[in-house]
Amino acid sequence: MGFSSPNLAVYHLDKLVELGIVEKVAGEYHVTQIVDVGVLKQFTKVRGFVFPRQIIYASMWTSLFIFYLYEFRAWNFYSFFAFLFGLLGTLILWFETLNNWLNRPR
Repeated sequence: MGFSSPNLAVYHLDKLVELGIVEKVAGEYHVTQIVDVGVLKQFTKVRGFVFPRQIIYASMWTSLFIFYLYEFRAWNFYSFFAFLFGLLGTLILWFETLNNWLNRPR
């Protein structure tokens, strides 16, 4: 795999054992769980905490929607569609964020 030393490979295998993805039996490593790493592309890690990337977009969209509601003046054709798109965008982004969080690999 191109590791600089065998100890580095053992280190990474031990980390996989800690995560429960691999088990060590009589000095041999065996896969216990197959993880789809493509799912991990939807997550980011900050200071050891892993969270869905969409939470950033959902928070920003929610903040803009709240600001729009705070500055709201009167109902008309344009304000109705601005309200509708703001509400739908907020709901969809939070739904996707929650869905990614619930389906994260454990």
